[in-house]
Amino acid sequence: MYYSIGGSQALSRRAMMLGGIVGLHLVVISLIASGLGNRLAQLVAEPIKVSYFDDKTITREPPPPLRDPALTPQKVDPWVPPDVVIRGTECDSCVILPPQPPDPPKVDPRPAPPQPIRLIGRNKLPNTDDFYPPGLIREGIEGAAIVQACVDGNGVRRGEPTVEQTSGDVRLDEAAIRVARAGKFARAMQGDTPVPVCHRFHIGFTLK
Repeated sequence: MYYSIGGSQALSRRAMMLGGIVGLHLVVISLIASGLGNRLAQLVAEPIKVSYFDDKTITREPPPPLRDPALTPQKVDPWVPPDVVIRGTECDSCVILPPQPPDPPKVDPRPAPPQPIRLIGRNKLPNTDDFYPPGLIREGIEGAAIVQACVDGNGVRRGEPTVEQTSGDVRLDEAAIRVARAGKFARAMQGDTPVPVCHRFHIGFTLK
């Protein structure tokens, strides 16, 4: 009778491998339970070494000096606004510059001289014979005084006439003031503006 033993030998190998795996797990479990595995892991693991470096101990080499760049000057055409470029003409590169504003008028820093004063009308004084004091006529006293009379912009006298230069006789001076008080005076204009003005008169008394 013939018997085959191949199947039984293969079965025994599998059983042995399975038993070895189970036994290895049991050993690992027992080591973990007893804490021996942790101690072995600590012995096997190499501690990490940390080194500190002082920044002052590090030698740094200075950077190399910078070289001067070789610059080549280039001619650049002035920029012109695109709205002033003439398109569609015989010369596409022709441009027309915008109009320049006119120069501001030159202002003379010196003040303008005042406009001259002109008289409107004429001064009219009465006849001095009507104001000659009779006593001075009998005494034969003659003389002349310079009298000033001031008027406003309308030619109306303001204030009393004053004697600027006496005749040498108070009575003649008073007579000259009465003559100026009775007169009519011209008004004055400076440009288009009425201005006040003072008139000076040489009023004399002579015998005939």
